Amino acid sequence: MGCQGTCCIDYFMYALSAIKLIITVYKYTPQVRTNYLQQSTHGWSIWQILLDLTGGVLSFAQLLIDSALQRSWSGITGNPIKVGLAGVSVGFDLIFIVQHYWLYASGQEKTLDAEEEERRPLLVERT
Repeated sequence: MGCQGTCCIDYFMYALSAIKLIITVYKYTPQVRTNYLQQSTHGWSIWQILLDLTGGVLSFAQLLIDSALQRSWSGITGNPIKVGLAGVSVGFDLIFIVQHYWLYASGQEKTLDAEEEERRPLLVERT
């Protein structure tokens, strides 16, 4: 017996969503490891993490508001991948924030102002 009609499409979309969740975990894990090994978050912007955290929190809020308006938990329990994706994103974002602002904050290099940045040579001669 094979899939028929929308049932097959639903399974296919659910499988794609599960793949997206796996890729999200795979995407964040190397950066957490790199930050840990280097004991620094130098070289990447915290702003993308803060924006991603905002998106994850808003995704949770949307699920909660939809469920409250429907007076049913089916909005949350019926979409476990969306809950998982928001949870994974928020979880990794919190790890990055802790790494950036607390664990490795003392290892951050002092940022140069615009004038100092212009005077700094791109290549340094070795003696």
